[in-house]
Amino acid sequence: MAASTGAPFRFAVVLAHGAGAPSSHPWMVAWKERLQTLEGCALCHSFDFPGVRKAEKLAPHYWEAARETLRLAGPVDALFFAGKSMGSRVGCISLGAEHHAADVEVDDSGSPLLSGVPIRGVLAFGYPLKGGGSFRTAPLEALPVPAFFCTGDRDPMGPLPELRAAIDSMPCAASCVLHTVETGNHSCEAQKSFLKRNDLTQDDVHAASLAAAARFVAQTMHEAAAGPAAKAMAKPAAKAKPAAKAKPAAKAKPAAKAKPAAKPASSASQAAPAAKAQRLRGKASPARGPSPARAPKRARAPSPAPKADEAASAAPVSSRTKRARARSAAAKR
Repeated sequence: MAASTGAPFRFAVVLAHGAGAPSSHPWMVAWKERLQTLEGCALCHSFDFPGVRKAEKLAPHYWEAARETLRLAGPVDALFFAGKSMGSRVGCISLGAEHHAADVEVDDSGSPLLSGVPIRGVLAFGYPLKGGGSFRTAPLEALPVPAFFCTGDRDPMGPLPELRAAIDSMPCAASCVLHTVETGNHSCEAQKSFLKRNDLTQDDVHAASLAAAARFVAQTMHEAAAGPAAKAMAKPAAKAKPAAKAKPAAKAKPAAKAKPAAKPASSASQAAPAAKAQRLRGKASPARGPSPARAPKRARAPSPAPKADEAASAAPVSSRTKRARARSAAAKR
């Protein structure tokens, strides 16, 4: 069943292989057949590059294959360049002004003309943006026609952030299309685990990519038929900058709360200053009420009167008496 482009036009496709496989590779054979089923496609023609592998030197061979495609296809309204990996890069390089063949002209829309047939776009599968450790954006920046990019989101040669940035820098960026294959590799094939998890087959993935390519071809042909004015209308309008947000009015400061009226002093509060003064004087414990009256001290009983002998011994003795007592004591001996 043909993939519908929805327009009554005829076009041809020239398909170039990548650096690692010739046009007889199963991937190339399968995609040649898929592109041939696009509604309005008169012919998809594949070819082989010579042994040279430097992309810039292969442009003349691409133009030669394009002429052969037009000869085999018969009358068509447009020609599309297509390629896998290196083949898509050579197609973009060939369409740059400095690599045009001698018999290539340019129409009013800027599209190159080969034998009077306009080349309307490029179908790039696994575009090798990254190579030799750098990002090669020059061919895309010089491409005068729209391009369709089919790439796996895990393709190391076409990392999505850099590829998107390169597409945005293209002259026809507004008409370009980027179709990504989830878990896809450099050949735009999804991982088996993804297919199993989503109950899909690899053919389902390729069918979705082909449908996206059909929509791109239809869009490109319609824009070309409508002329430059339609292309300008197709460009997305610049997003209006959001109006600056009005600054919120300064919040009024809340009125100071009135201090509550002083409460009447309670008996406890009245006692507080007195207790504090007492603590400052002697660190007394809190007052507990009046202390009980202490009993008066007992009067001491009068000492007994000294005995006569004690009184006599205590009385003062004269010197004469002392001498008499001494003589009496000596006589007793």
